[in-house]
Amino acid sequence: MPDGEHELLAGSPAHSGDNFWKAFQSAPAKGGVTEATPFVDEDAARLAKRARAEIDRQIEGLGNRTLIVRRSYSDWCSPGVLARLQRFLGKRFRKIRVQIRISNPERHMVSRFIQQLELPSGNWRIASALPAYRKLLERFETVFGRDSVIYQIDGGTLPVQQAAVGSLDGVALLFAYRTYCWHHRENQISPENAALVLEALKKAGTTHFGFSTAAVQMALQFRAKDVKWLKRRLGHPVSAEGIEGGIGCGEELLKRSVTASRFLSEPGDPAATPARSAREAVERLVDFANRMRIGNQAFQGPFATDLIDAEKDRLTAADPLSMESPPTCYIHVGMPKTGTTSIQEALSENRSATDFAYLKIRPANHSRLIFTVFSKTPEKLPYYRKLGLGRPEIDAIRADYTRKLERQVRQNRSRKLLISGESIFQLQEEDLHEMAAFFQRLSVQVRIVAYLRPIKSFMESVFQQRLKRGVAVGRFEAVYPDYAARIRAFDQVFGEANVILRKFDRSLFPDGDVVVDFCQLTGTAMDGYEPSRLNETMCTEAIALLYAFHHFGGSTGVGKDSMRLSGEWIERMQSLKGSRFSLARSVVRRVVRSHQEDLQWMEQRCGFPLDSASDAKHPDSIRSFDGLLSKSMEGARMLIESTAGDFPHKGPLPGTPWEAAAVVRDYLRWKRPDLPIALNAPEP
Repeated sequence: MPDGEHELLAGSPAHSGDNFWKAFQSAPAKGGVTEATPFVDEDAARLAKRARAEIDRQIEGLGNRTLIVRRSYSDWCSPGVLARLQRFLGKRFRKIRVQIRISNPERHMVSRFIQQLELPSGNWRIASALPAYRKLLERFETVFGRDSVIYQIDGGTLPVQQAAVGSLDGVALLFAYRTYCWHHRENQISPENAALVLEALKKAGTTHFGFSTAAVQMALQFRAKDVKWLKRRLGHPVSAEGIEGGIGCGEELLKRSVTASRFLSEPGDPAATPARSAREAVERLVDFANRMRIGNQAFQGPFATDLIDAEKDRLTAADPLSMESPPTCYIHVGMPKTGTTSIQEALSENRSATDFAYLKIRPANHSRLIFTVFSKTPEKLPYYRKLGLGRPEIDAIRADYTRKLERQVRQNRSRKLLISGESIFQLQEEDLHEMAAFFQRLSVQVRIVAYLRPIKSFMESVFQQRLKRGVAVGRFEAVYPDYAARIRAFDQVFGEANVILRKFDRSLFPDGDVVVDFCQLTGTAMDGYEPSRLNETMCTEAIALLYAFHHFGGSTGVGKDSMRLSGEWIERMQSLKGSRFSLARSVVRRVVRSHQEDLQWMEQRCGFPLDSASDAKHPDSIRSFDGLLSKSMEGARMLIESTAGDFPHKGPLPGTPWEAAAVVRDYLRWKRPDLPIALNAPEP
């Protein structure tokens, strides 16, 4: 220190202006009150009085020497404090000069950012890590005069007190904690326990924490008006340089917290592995803190019991971004009649699984959910037509489904999320683009799984499925599986590598079970799974009776009561025991000839044959719709007998297809007399 200068001693080597700050931050006026607010207690008043006495003692005898006071300019935040300081010094010195040294922006950001992280209620946005320069510094010009304030750039000096946590790993863990546990306030954690955790995080790694040039530029842009003002004061531009390999955004810190979590393992644990996500890293940090804590006040994990759904959504939004590889959503799209019901029921009921999560939105078949959310024409879904719903009601359902779907995808904590619905196979390419964009926005990788049934068995299954839904089928070509158009759309949107095609053939599946095959394909495991056969097919006679009823204009109407009646009736029809339904090979060949190009492309794409020309000939195969109608009378007889006399059928057994359809009409009227069950008159 030169002979003509004297630095105020304040008992703190780092900040010799502590006494000034204590003296004027709460300076008492007459009556023992500050110029702003009363003292909270007498100790604070005595502390301020003692600080001013110490300052006066050091000033006495200075003579012509210069008094130097050092303090971070950001600490003199109140204009009232600066005004009190100016009045005090103005009475004791002829001239006051304020020298403000502006540190390198990157260093300033680092110090301020970490200090904000260490405060329970601090703002830890990277973009706001730089202060509002103009707001802070113009206060000095206002109080002391523009000519009395001198600005200088200091590339290395930190403008605020050095933070406790400084390593990259320590900052990453603290940032993840603040991201997921933002609701933890100061009164929930004792200062002693908080200090213990901060002290421990000092030792988390040795890599120095810093910001990249991109982050500095982002912060400078955020404070563009302040930076422009500061540039005029300094006379040259403000540096926008960061450090090589520095942090550029919050997502990078969250990802770093995943690997940094190894520091939190129990000492000497040879099996210590990094967490799978930032949220899991925070859970480890909470466990770590609770092992160190003093007293019974425990740290809370990322999800407090009183959090509302909106808060949980915010907490989970960043989680996929922190994973080294994004979670995968396997979407099983059918095809229809490929064991989809078995897969859906088995996965939805297996609640003990830990390596995957099945989307918990009922029903287990997600067809209606996905089709409603992403299809441009959800009103075409048979379910809505059967209920008689209009587009406004469907749009309200779509909004609700969309909220539920997004919430569950965000809150998923498993590496694999499974969705299954055979109607997803019917989505158009533009609908699939909407679905892909939805999952991409949530940082979820999508893989499509489709089981392809050979043409003949597929046509047979879909034919009866449409009849169950009340859809009349007038051409066999209408139930041809449009393989190429559908699979091409999935390939185009999700990429061929992410579209997995499997042949639906029970002889090729482990234990002959499609559920086991699907689990092996997706790498999932289910404990205690017992195979079962669900959604069994109808016999030929029952299908013929269904066809006759719809052929002659039969309908159960629309609405929930009608849907319930249809369900009961179909269940009755499935219980009938007759011959196995089969389409003649001549029918299938006729359809295949008109789709030969489609079939060739599809077999080349999937790598296995789909033509069923080699299927064994069945003696009762259906060759025409007239042949199918001829079996409806036997189906009506079986329906009457299945009721064990409860159904009061009058007259002889039906002798024509229309009379068979009339048996169905009478049966439905007997079950629900209040519903208008219609049937067209027989043709002459």
